[in-house]
Amino acid sequence: MHRGRRGLRRRGVRVRGSCDYREPRAKKLLTLAALEEGRARELRHDFRRYYGVAYDDVPTDEAVDLVMTLPRGSLWRSSRRPYGEWTEAEELAANVVDSINRLIQLHATGSTEHAQRTVRPSMLEEAEAERERARRAKEKIMGTTWEEA
Repeated sequence: MHRGRRGLRRRGVRVRGSCDYREPRAKKLLTLAALEEGRARELRHDFRRYYGVAYDDVPTDEAVDLVMTLPRGSLWRSSRRPYGEWTEAEELAANVVDSINRLIQLHATGSTEHAQRTVRPSMLEEAEAERERARRAKEKIMGTTWEEA
């Protein structure tokens, strides 16, 4: 790929008006553009960090495959979630801390119930989703006209 034109082929500029969208190459370009979603900076960093290659120098087909297999905790995957994402090592460390907390609780009270848990990004997302569901339910109830039965 010519350095002066880097990114043009990836971002779909060539695809829009000049080729058939049913073509496999066009689909890959559109897929990559959707995956990139303004996060090219994170992808460039992750490709260097995890694969040792420049994001702009990787062929489109391979770039899609590499993006889809980025590990947990990579900048690109973390940027797609509101609370980020932990790496496998961070998740394992949190599991160790949780196990120690359960042991402390067991020795102190005879039960592991109510043992402290390490707050993970996924737990924050679940709590946010639950708050959103409760807010929508409340709006629906408040917006309903009620009749005496």
